[in-house]
This record gives sequence, C-alpha cells and structure tokens, in this order.
Amino acid sequence: MDPNPTLVFYAPKGHSEEGWTMFLLSLGGSLFRSSTKLALSFVLVIVLLILAFAFAPSWLRSLQDWIEVIYDHIRTPPILDDQEMILYRTMVNEKTIFGILMTLLARAIIEVFAYIFGKAFGKEDDVKSGKAK
Repeated sequence: MDPNPTLVFYAPKGHSEEGWTMFLLSLGGSLFRSSTKLALSFVLVIVLLILAFAFAPSWLRSLQDWIEVIYDHIRTPPILDDQEMILYRTMVNEKTIFGILMTLLARAIIEVFAYIFGKAFGKEDDVKSGKAK
C-alpha cells in the first residue's frame, strides 16, 4: 500500500481534463452559493423576528391569528389512527407553521437580492447579450 496516496481525477472518456476541472469548479461554486444563501436565510429569519418584535408587534399578533386559522383547518386530517394523530399534532403546530412562513419570506428576500446582485455584477458580455446567470 502506498504510504502517500494521491487523489487523481481522471476525465470521463471523451472529455478533456480542462472540461472536467471546470465542471468540478462549477459544482463547487454552486454548492458555495447555495450554502451561503441557506446561511443568510437563517440569519435573516432572526433579523426579521427582532425587527418585527421591535417595530411591528401588531403585525405579529395578526400573523399569529392568521396562523391559528390555518392550523384549525389542518389540525385533524381524516385518515389517521390514534398514534399517527398524536405524532401529527406534535409535529404540526402553530410554531412549525410560523417557522415555515418566516423561512419562506427570508428565502424570497435572499433570492431577490441574489437576482439583483447577479444582474448588477454579472459579466458585461453576458449582460449585453442577455445571458447573465
């Protein structure tokens, strides 16, 4: 067994090594962007909650009332036995619905900013030709 093994990537048959390298760099960039968006969404949820408690507590109360209406409609699904019903009511509650809504709102804001920054800082050739990512 080799004491100092080396990791070597071989290009798939019919592809150049430069293309394979670009594929791996592109994949790494995509993973970096998606994980950055995820982390920013987490931080933005906390910031939105703090701002909402500080500047719009009445909106939070009305949002809570709206969530209770949604919860009343989905509280009792029709075809569950007792054990499944207990699990369902444990997992689906007002806090879960509120968390999902806050996460969706934060993710929508992050995606709008990502689109704006992508258009603003994209390559000029791509922007002019309409191919900006």
